[in-house]
Amino acid sequence: DGKFNQAVTVQFPDGHATIDITARYQLSLTEKHQTALYKNIGVESSVREFIRQQIIEGVKQVGNKMTSADAYADRRPEIAIIARDQILKGIFAAEITERETGKDKDGNPILVKEYDVKTINGQPVITKTSALKEYGISLPQFNLKSMKFDDKTIALIEAKKNAKRAQQDAITAYEEGQAKVAQKKAEQEAIKIEAVTIAQKEKDVAVLDAQREKEVATLNAEKAKQE
Repeated sequence: DGKFNQAVTVQFPDGHATIDITARYQLSLTEKHQTALYKNIGVESSVREFIRQQIIEGVKQVGNKMTSADAYADRRPEIAIIARDQILKGIFAAEITERETGKDKDGNPILVKEYDVKTINGQPVITKTSALKEYGISLPQFNLKSMKFDDKTIALIEAKKNAKRAQQDAITAYEEGQAKVAQKKAEQEAIKIEAVTIAQKEKDVAVLDAQREKEVATLNAEKAKQE
């Protein structure tokens, strides 16, 4: 068994960070695994270095599965999970997709790239098998202690956040403006309908009045003849 404290530089699509991890590994107790390990890797110091390299690779390969902004905020808890799984299961394939987040003022879709683990039927696609798995080595403990982004990446993250906020404000203002226009049109349409209804009603009343006057005139004429 052994323990590691390691700082790993991880490159994301839009920046990088130094991630401090702590891990404790446990060697397999089976004769098959022990024989293969010491035959192929060597003495204890070589085994330790071999395990350290596998851990570093698993952590580094998190970088192409999220943006620095994701790692900085919403998806931070996923880093240790993905890294540990890659160390023990194998390096996962990355997948890039585009998601529509809204419409701009001209009605065109606003697309953002999203990075994640590629899966098939809910299972990650493995591009490289785990060497630790081959020798039955486990990680009873694996934790992300801290993560530090360089100043340039932090500035970029903040700039993207501000741009996204401004973009959302613009979309909201546009949608509110469209809603006000729609409301105004509805009000004008209601006024128009009301005016048409009133005019039709007045017309109907006028027709009735004219018919009534005609009938009265006819009755008066007939009465005059009889006299």
